[in-house]
Amino acid sequence: MSVVLILSVKGFAQDWQSFTTDNSGLPSNNVFSIDTDETGTMWFGTDSGVAAYNGLKWYTYSESSDLADKQVNDLGILRTSELWAATDNGVSAMDVSSLDAITMATPYRVDNTGLLSNRINAIAIDENHYRWFGTDSGVTVFSGSNWISTRTQNVVLRNDVMAIAHSPDSLVYCGTEGGGIARLKLSGLDVITGASTIERPWTPMPIDSVYAIYIGSDSVQWFGTTQGLFLHFGIDAKNNWWAFMPQNGLPHRMVQAITEDRAGRFWVGTAGGVSCIEGYFVSYRNYTTADGLIHDNVRDIVVAADGCIWFATAGGVSKFNPCVNKVQAYERLKAQSYNVLHIYPNPFNMSTSIEFRLEDGGEVDLSIYDVTGRRVCNLRRGHLDEGMHVENWDGKDDRGVMISSGIYLVRLATNKHISTGKMLVVK
Repeated sequence: MSVVLILSVKGFAQDWQSFTTDNSGLPSNNVFSIDTDETGTMWFGTDSGVAAYNGLKWYTYSESSDLADKQVNDLGILRTSELWAATDNGVSAMDVSSLDAITMATPYRVDNTGLLSNRINAIAIDENHYRWFGTDSGVTVFSGSNWISTRTQNVVLRNDVMAIAHSPDSLVYCGTEGGGIARLKLSGLDVITGASTIERPWTPMPIDSVYAIYIGSDSVQWFGTTQGLFLHFGIDAKNNWWAFMPQNGLPHRMVQAITEDRAGRFWVGTAGGVSCIEGYFVSYRNYTTADGLIHDNVRDIVVAADGCIWFATAGGVSKFNPCVNKVQAYERLKAQSYNVLHIYPNPFNMSTSIEFRLEDGGEVDLSIYDVTGRRVCNLRRGHLDEGMHVENWDGKDDRGVMISSGIYLVRLATNKHISTGKMLVVK
């Protein structure tokens, strides 16, 4: 293990800061994975081992014989003390409760566990602390005492498993290389059930290679493929799809990372830069090396405890602070205290309720829009007193016609503020 103390690092731009082997303890600029633990320590998986940064010091773990392999493809953190590293030659479990005294267990491989293969592409840890490993031969799950695999459960997964994500309804989505998306479920009896698949010709996705999956806070599924970004709403695999591709503004068709920040913005890492998407494509902005990103090939993204966005790239690590201007951040937070919209249920099928609080009485306009910006209907226009208000929407437009499935925006405008929210209609 080696330790590097960083006294100061000059960013490429006011709101960007980048790290390479020249100014940090990264063992390599070829970074594949990034994660953060509950203490705020950042962890990085590279092609030359693992590094950690606690804001003051860098710690490098690249020479230990206990690391399964220096090629680290993905990282998973269980609470604050257990780090799992997926490599090309097995899995390493590390006790990271003390950065100065990291200990590693004997690497987990096919010959001493129930792993299907030593090539581990992806790791995900669910709410029950089960460790899910995506390999080039299927999925293996470790409960802490038992190893369960798709092969032993007679669940067929085709091709390499490149990405794993969990949904609130306990489904596990597995993205494969050429085999589409498999939906699995693990019962309390350590039994893997499934797999239903999302693949061509039953979806509008033009390709079945999926390298990134993210399940949003509203249960919308985001899939990163070699041909663009695809969103799916609900469980009907044939319907309710959206696409975001280079012709729509995506910086590159190869999507490798997806996450969501605290403000509800989605960050999409591609082989040609990053897209920050707000309001389900109501607006977006792309970032590349011209803006301060250290390299355009972005492989992983994580949101730190302080709200900063970290990017693992093929040329090092970049950190972006979306609230670098504290005055603007304060004004934004102050504005958010007014007219906050609460929508329930969401997603919904027949009707939903929109609740909001007015700090001051006055004229208001509450309307529903589709994602193209076209107004669908007006729910309230006129004077409202200060306090709590609830408006119900029956899913119909101004003509009384039931709207179709998809994402819709609700906009509340007063004399002082404008608030927006998003809704998902699933038929």
